[in-house]
Amino acid sequence: MITTTERDKLDIRVQHKDPTTASIGINVHTENAPSVMFSANVSYSADNLYRYNKEIYSAAHVDGGRYRATIYGQPLNGQLCTTSVPSYKRTGGKDAEVVIDCMTKATLVSNLKDELNLALADNFEYYLPKPSLYRSSDNQWIDSSDFHFLSLNENVLTVDDTGKITLIGVGKAVIQVRANPEYYDVENILEYQVNVAGDEQPIVLQRLEIGQATLFSPGAPHQILSPKGTTMVRAYAYARQQSQTQMPALMLSITANGQQLSKAMTCPSNAQVGSFDSPSYQLDEVCYAIIDGADAETFITSGMQLTVSSDDGLALISEPKVNQHGMLNLKLVPGLDSNGVAKTPDVEAFDQTLRQVYPLSKTNISVREAVDLGSELTPALKQVEQLRKLETDGLTYFYGLVPGICYGEVGLGYIPGASAVGRDAACSWYLRSTFVHELGHNLGLPHAPGCGTGSSDPFWASNVWEGVSRAALSPAPLFEQTDRSVISPKDQRIHADSDAMNYCFGDRFSEYNYQRLASYVNSKSWFSDQSLRRKMIQQAEPMILISGEIIDNKVLLEPIIASNNPLGNQDHFAQEVSSQHNYTMLINANDGVIMRELPMVKLDHGNSQLFSLEIPASAHINAIKFFDGEQELALEINGLKEQSLQAPRRFTGPTIDFTGDYVYWNNQQYPWLTLVYTKKEGSRQTLALNVTGGELAIDPRQLDGGSLHFSLSDGINSVIHSEVLAPSQP
Repeated sequence: MITTTERDKLDIRVQHKDPTTASIGINVHTENAPSVMFSANVSYSADNLYRYNKEIYSAAHVDGGRYRATIYGQPLNGQLCTTSVPSYKRTGGKDAEVVIDCMTKATLVSNLKDELNLALADNFEYYLPKPSLYRSSDNQWIDSSDFHFLSLNENVLTVDDTGKITLIGVGKAVIQVRANPEYYDVENILEYQVNVAGDEQPIVLQRLEIGQATLFSPGAPHQILSPKGTTMVRAYAYARQQSQTQMPALMLSITANGQQLSKAMTCPSNAQVGSFDSPSYQLDEVCYAIIDGADAETFITSGMQLTVSSDDGLALISEPKVNQHGMLNLKLVPGLDSNGVAKTPDVEAFDQTLRQVYPLSKTNISVREAVDLGSELTPALKQVEQLRKLETDGLTYFYGLVPGICYGEVGLGYIPGASAVGRDAACSWYLRSTFVHELGHNLGLPHAPGCGTGSSDPFWASNVWEGVSRAALSPAPLFEQTDRSVISPKDQRIHADSDAMNYCFGDRFSEYNYQRLASYVNSKSWFSDQSLRRKMIQQAEPMILISGEIIDNKVLLEPIIASNNPLGNQDHFAQEVSSQHNYTMLINANDGVIMRELPMVKLDHGNSQLFSLEIPASAHINAIKFFDGEQELALEINGLKEQSLQAPRRFTGPTIDFTGDYVYWNNQQYPWLTLVYTKKEGSRQTLALNVTGGELAIDPRQLDGGSLHFSLSDGINSVIHSEVLAPSQP
């Protein structure tokens, strides 16, 4: 039992944080007992005064206990935050406060000309292109949607907080744009003169649409494109009078990366009379063009400027929002059925589904060697997560295809995370429903309401469109990439007109969740278009993988595994999750004592309390303990009882011996062995995961140069031994 005596409280004050971007990550160290420091990561998304949930032990020193707070993850949009206590400070025997200040100095920059020409039109829809914020101190850009717009002549036009312009009458108006002074220190103001013409022309441009999944006006709140992706552009033009309906030739021009693309749009021969009062779901009803292939590679990029125009003076200019990132690395893990056979995944089908449904334009999909995952989803997910951590550098998502029944619970994934599992292709919904749903959880999406699921997200109660309370899709048209068509959200090809994150079996995302996915993708560097992984450094700093489950106030700890696989930042998937428990882990090693927060893994359903983390390998671990608040939890090493009942294999040689066909090890000292093979090009394959018995057969035909890494574990201590292999002889 840990007891408290004299302790000081700690408050963390976050100020000037842009709420339109994701959380800031803070690592907090507090003195928990004499010479014992507690380390935990917290994240905050908005300005507030937060009471930290660990007090600071202050009785051992006249100047109080030690604490500090450092920033491990800046706001993902480019805002820069500072901490008032970056190095250890003492409390002085009173409550302490850390200030996290995110006020960022920047400059407003726009590619738009200072003058815009628009024409009065019924049901006109147009969003003023938003500027960018430039951080001149280090030549970086800031992504924010929080600007203040002001029309200086509301007799001509008005503009709302999203930049949407409403035309009132003929004339001239000036629009001023400012950055939000609560979060950004910006001195300059942008001004645009807007000239609004009358009804002189017989054909008028009412609105533009652009999209890769759902079609929106460029710059609309949920409009976002994936870079280099196949994209449709549409132009709604109508005739003012029945006597003049001939459609002029419309040209699409795109400027990006210092180059220009001009493309004739396909249009109906005659424009309809009167404006469109609802979206068009017919391809030939409005003008359109598709940008794909090499043109998409060059011109669908952040900063692109798009103009639709005609020779007789029609013109609308816009700047669609485009993400910086749009590539996914995915490893599919087939599971063996009871006959030892795995269904081969259709990689092309996975690729097409991802590029159609997600804000992604490129995938890098590989299929791992099949493995026995069993048929239960929770154990399969634990195994897939361990394989991911042993085999990748943190840039790849793992998805396990588990054989089993096709009803009830058919998928499971971390929220957020990089591992998920679902039924294999024996179940008809395995790809477009189950996989799409579970990957959405990995990318941070909770359930949407509908067909048995609920949500506390206030958006679903906002009534922004009909049926939003059940996560129905908005009326916006959908672009079907496979046959280059436009369809209604009620089209049966998408199975249900509801968000893929509920249980109604729809296979598209609502515009709300699609935009949230795009924000998540844009915030993570591993979605950038880069090579999958560099060749591994063979002498990487060892890590230990700690995972397990808490059941009825007892920790069931999986045998700890040592690994030389550099995973990068373990806090990639930090989340703001309130919990009724305050779990911590204390490690007593020869090189010191450290207490850490125990991050619990959030699952999309079920009550399992799982944890999974990796930390730098310590010296010999003398003891490991787990606490819920101040209450120590019982601890059991999973499988240790079974090992103690088995007679140890007689072993007289060194701790481990590799003969080429067999591995022998001292299973009395180390009951468990994990074996990872690093191939010559740097990829890794787990050949054995926590096997027992002291003897393991290896097929030498699997090995061609590279190296083997033997991780031996006694439950809480793990050592690693590597052996370089000679290339096989031809």
